[in-house]
Amino acid sequence: MSFGFSITDFKEVIALSWRLYTSLKEAPQDLKDLAKDLATVYGVLNHVLDDIKCVTAHGEGRVKMLQTMIAGLKATLNEVQVLVDKFRPLAADQAKPEQLWLKIKWVVGHSKLKRIRQDISLHISSFTLLMTSMGK
Repeated sequence: MSFGFSITDFKEVIALSWRLYTSLKEAPQDLKDLAKDLATVYGVLNHVLDDIKCVTAHGEGRVKMLQTMIAGLKATLNEVQVLVDKFRPLAADQAKPEQLWLKIKWVVGHSKLKRIRQDISLHISSFTLLMTSMGK
Protein backbone atom coordinates (compact mmCIF):
# COMPACT_ATOMS: atom_id res chain seq x y z
CA MET A 1 0.00 0.00 0.00
CA SER A 2 1.40 3.38 -0.97
CA PHE A 3 1.55 6.14 1.61
CA GLY A 4 1.68 9.03 -0.86
CA PHE A 5 4.71 10.04 1.18
CA SER A 6 7.72 8.08 2.24
CA ILE A 7 8.95 6.97 5.63
CA THR A 8 11.85 9.33 4.95
CA ASP A 9 9.40 12.26 4.75
CA PHE A 10 7.89 11.14 8.05
CA LYS A 11 11.35 10.94 9.63
CA GLU A 12 12.15 14.44 8.34
CA VAL A 13 9.14 15.82 10.24
CA ILE A 14 10.35 13.99 13.36
CA ALA A 15 13.82 15.49 12.90
CA LEU A 16 12.35 18.98 12.35
CA SER A 17 10.38 18.73 15.59
CA TRP A 18 13.60 17.84 17.45
CA ARG A 19 15.63 20.64 15.84
CA LEU A 20 12.99 23.16 16.80
CA TYR A 21 12.89 21.80 20.33
CA THR A 22 16.65 22.20 20.71
CA SER A 23 16.46 25.72 19.26
CA LEU A 24 13.83 26.84 21.75
CA LYS A 25 14.58 24.90 24.94
CA GLU A 26 16.76 27.67 26.44
CA ALA A 27 14.33 30.46 25.61
CA PRO A 28 12.09 32.45 27.97
CA GLN A 29 9.19 30.57 29.54
CA ASP A 30 6.56 31.09 26.80
CA LEU A 31 8.89 29.70 24.16
CA LYS A 32 10.20 27.06 26.55
CA ASP A 33 6.61 25.83 26.88
CA LEU A 34 6.45 25.58 23.09
CA ALA A 35 9.73 23.64 23.18
CA LYS A 36 8.19 21.17 25.63
CA ASP A 37 5.27 20.71 23.25
CA LEU A 38 7.72 20.07 20.43
CA ALA A 39 9.48 17.43 22.54
CA THR A 40 6.09 15.77 23.04
CA VAL A 41 5.47 15.87 19.28
CA TYR A 42 8.84 14.21 18.79
CA GLY A 43 7.94 11.43 21.21
CA VAL A 44 4.47 10.86 19.78
CA LEU A 45 5.78 10.76 16.21
CA ASN A 46 8.43 8.23 17.17
CA HIS A 47 5.70 6.10 18.73
CA VAL A 48 3.65 6.33 15.53
CA LEU A 49 6.74 5.45 13.50
CA ASP A 50 7.33 2.39 15.68
CA ASP A 51 3.76 1.27 14.97
CA ILE A 52 3.57 2.34 11.32
CA LYS A 53 2.72 -1.20 10.18
CA CYS A 54 -0.26 -1.13 12.51
CA VAL A 55 -1.45 2.08 10.86
CA THR A 56 -1.16 0.60 7.38
CA ALA A 57 -2.87 -2.61 8.52
CA HIS A 58 -5.99 -0.57 9.38
CA GLY A 59 -6.54 0.31 5.74
CA GLU A 60 -6.13 3.07 3.24
CA GLY A 61 -8.37 5.43 5.20
CA ARG A 62 -5.95 5.44 8.13
CA VAL A 63 -2.99 5.93 5.82
CA LYS A 64 -4.67 8.94 4.18
CA MET A 65 -5.54 10.29 7.63
CA LEU A 66 -1.92 9.93 8.70
CA GLN A 67 -0.75 11.63 5.51
CA THR A 68 -3.09 14.57 6.14
CA MET A 69 -2.02 14.79 9.78
CA ILE A 70 1.67 14.79 8.85
CA ALA A 71 1.09 17.50 6.22
CA GLY A 72 -0.73 19.68 8.76
CA LEU A 73 1.95 19.18 11.39
CA LYS A 74 4.69 19.91 8.89
CA ALA A 75 3.00 23.20 7.98
CA THR A 76 2.84 24.18 11.66
CA LEU A 77 6.46 23.18 12.26
CA ASN A 78 7.54 25.10 9.16
CA GLU A 79 5.81 28.18 10.58
CA VAL A 80 7.86 27.82 13.77
CA GLN A 81 11.01 27.24 11.70
CA VAL A 82 10.40 30.46 9.77
CA LEU A 83 10.23 32.38 13.05
CA VAL A 84 13.41 30.76 14.36
CA ASP A 85 15.26 31.39 11.08
CA LYS A 86 14.05 34.98 10.95
CA PHE A 87 15.52 35.77 14.35
CA ARG A 88 18.58 33.49 14.33
CA PRO A 89 20.86 36.15 12.72
CA LEU A 90 20.08 38.42 15.64
CA ALA A 91 21.58 35.85 18.01
CA ALA A 92 25.05 36.56 16.62
CA ASP A 93 24.60 40.22 17.52
CA GLN A 94 23.54 39.45 21.08
CA ALA A 95 25.74 39.01 24.12
CA LYS A 96 23.11 36.66 25.54
CA PRO A 97 20.91 34.28 23.52
CA GLU A 98 18.00 35.12 25.81
CA GLN A 99 17.91 38.54 24.16
CA LEU A 100 17.04 36.88 20.85
CA TRP A 101 14.07 35.07 22.33
CA LEU A 102 12.86 38.18 24.09
CA LYS A 103 12.84 39.94 20.70
CA ILE A 104 10.93 37.06 19.13
CA LYS A 105 8.44 37.13 21.96
CA TRP A 106 7.98 40.88 21.56
CA VAL A 107 7.72 40.87 17.75
CA VAL A 108 5.59 37.78 17.36
CA GLY A 109 3.39 38.52 20.31
CA HIS A 110 1.55 36.28 22.69
CA SER A 111 -1.43 35.74 20.40
CA LYS A 112 0.60 34.12 17.64
CA LEU A 113 2.60 32.01 20.08
CA LYS A 114 -0.62 30.96 21.77
CA ARG A 115 -2.14 29.95 18.42
CA ILE A 116 0.97 27.98 17.46
CA ARG A 117 0.90 26.16 20.81
CA GLN A 118 -2.80 25.40 20.31
CA ASP A 119 -2.03 24.02 16.85
CA ILE A 120 0.77 21.86 18.25
CA SER A 121 -1.55 20.59 21.01
CA LEU A 122 -4.17 19.73 18.40
CA HIS A 123 -1.59 17.76 16.42
CA ILE A 124 -0.49 15.89 19.55
CA SER A 125 -4.09 15.03 20.36
CA SER A 126 -4.79 13.90 16.80
CA PHE A 127 -1.82 11.55 16.68
CA THR A 128 -2.63 10.20 20.13
CA LEU A 129 -6.24 9.60 19.09
CA LEU A 130 -5.08 7.81 15.94
CA MET A 131 -2.92 5.45 17.98
CA THR A 132 -5.60 4.96 20.65
CA SER A 133 -8.21 4.11 18.03
CA MET A 134 -5.94 1.29 16.84
CA GLY A 135 -5.49 -0.09 20.34
CA LYS A 136 -1.92 1.20 20.76
